[in-house]
Amino acid sequence: QLESQAALLNCLGLLVPIAVKMLGLRTYARVAPETPASTILSASELAALRIVARSRLPAVPTARQALLAIAAIGGHLSNNGVPGWITIARGFETLQIAAQVYEAEKK
Repeated sequence: QLESQAALLNCLGLLVPIAVKMLGLRTYARVAPETPASTILSASELAALRIVARSRLPAVPTARQALLAIAAIGGHLSNNGVPGWITIARGFETLQIAAQVYEAEKK
């Protein structure tokens, strides 16, 4: 399905912003873990994360807390070390759906 240049560019147009956001969140969580998660995630994403997170988030979650909460949604277990890309991606996909539902419900 992604054999033409136009199809590949359309796919990249959809996936690159998501990948950049995931990479930014992981980078902040490692380099500056006390950075507020609102630096990377939108207000809707943070509100949705508070709803779907398996553990309670503080009023102003850090990048590390947000990353671990997203990875937990994706199936990461805290005693397994740092989360990998697959669990981050799974959790981020769920978060994006939850944020869309949150936005639709808000309207």
